[in-house]
Amino acid sequence: MSAGGAKGVPSRSSGSAGVAWRAASLPCLAALSLLVTSCGSGPVGPALLAGDPRPLTSSAGLFPGASDPVATPPQKPAITGKATVQPPEPGTVERCRTDMLTTRSFPSEKFGEDGRSAQIRFQNKGPAPCWVYGYVGLTAIDADGNALRTETVRERQETRARVILEPGGAGEAWLRVRWAVVPAAGEEPCPRAVGLLIIPPDETVQVRAAFDGQICQRGRMVVTPLTQRPL
Repeated sequence: MSAGGAKGVPSRSSGSAGVAWRAASLPCLAALSLLVTSCGSGPVGPALLAGDPRPLTSSAGLFPGASDPVATPPQKPAITGKATVQPPEPGTVERCRTDMLTTRSFPSEKFGEDGRSAQIRFQNKGPAPCWVYGYVGLTAIDADGNALRTETVRERQETRARVILEPGGAGEAWLRVRWAVVPAAGEEPCPRAVGLLIIPPDETVQVRAAFDGQICQRGRMVVTPLTQRPL
């Protein structure tokens, strides 16, 4: 065994032999360092993001002590137009804008023990088909055109679907709005609304619909999503 190291390993201080050993070992040490660095700095793996959607909630409880009517349902407005819930081919049908739509509200009817409801219809007055999907925004107004306190609550029990409206007034989409007629504590008299300002889904411009009724419970109004037929 040599004095500078273990058997078979050249001594690092053995003159020209030590210099040759160091020169020969540098590439190996560099390669080893690179290999260790690459293995240690690589990503452990992509993180898995799990969605946590909140469950849909019902708007039950709007009318204290009330329940949906179980007797013979009231007469529905006549369906005169055509609509479809089939998804269009990409790029062939555009979303309905406010200026493409007309609206009409129908007389209200009793809903439960202390509420009323009304159907509202949209038609496409444009020259080409368009589609609507989802919920509208609502603001009740008084006889002077001033906005009344309005809280719009989305009815989650109805299924949302894209409704394609045929042009020239041939297509229709419907929603139902309901409200309480029994005042909350200290609310008497309930304000009377003579119109509704309605914002179609994904729009910012309003369209006005005729309306006449007292809206109690501090302006709380429950709306369904737009559907192909009256609800």
